[in-house]
Amino acid sequence: MRKYRGIDIGRLIFACLIPLLHIGMKGTVPFVVQQYLARLGVPFFYAVAGMFLIKSIEKRGAFPALKQYAFRVGRMLLIWIVIYLPILLLREEGLTIRELIFRTPAYLWYLTGLLVAAVPFCLIKNRKVLLYLSLALYAFGTIFGEAYRKLTGGLPLYETVFITTRNGVFFGLPLMCVGEATWKRERVPAFAFALSGGVLLAEITVMCRFSEPGSMYIALPGYIYCLVIAFRNWNPNVNTAYLGGISSAIYVMQFG
Repeated sequence: MRKYRGIDIGRLIFACLIPLLHIGMKGTVPFVVQQYLARLGVPFFYAVAGMFLIKSIEKRGAFPALKQYAFRVGRMLLIWIVIYLPILLLREEGLTIRELIFRTPAYLWYLTGLLVAAVPFCLIKNRKVLLYLSLALYAFGTIFGEAYRKLTGGLPLYETVFITTRNGVFFGLPLMCVGEATWKRERVPAFAFALSGGVLLAEITVMCRFSEPGSMYIALPGYIYCLVIAFRNWNPNVNTAYLGGISSAIYVMQFG
């Protein structure tokens, strides 16, 4: 029986929610589900990836863990890019190398983000420096990203090359570090969970009202930290060994 059954269930739940972000639905209920629930999916996946990757580093060493991880994620990315390539090439806008690298199409940018984030995550030995650096990158990427664009003006010069801050540097790496940090806490108090959730809810509400919806919010890492710990400590007596494959399949197949 798998030890982290709650994590498996959490990944399946969010894998089912993420495709709803890409479906044009109108109304209050779809909006709430998309912006308040489905937006948690990718950050949750990044944090869980960091949680398990740090254990692989401790077991195998930094470089062997990176090599194994990059091969597994890179293979999945390559296979699905090849599968979707005919569709991408036939799009009106076509496909450019710039888009492929910096905002991988077919909703596969998460996998590219994992590959980019895994390099500093595995190779920077000072974990405190890595954590503080990554959180600073997250704050920068959030403030100048999509949700806060109307307030800060974004980063036009940066975006002409790198397109978005929703990538492995400003988004993936910080959330993977949050996942690593969850190992240091067995549980979080209920009030901390409620407070972090309330602050995030308020931030999303304000930004959706006065700016535009986004994936990155200042309060998000704190809530994801609590959420991952809650799912990790939830271990129902069910067999979840097959859920990981289903979750991955839902994610990579959603574009098709």
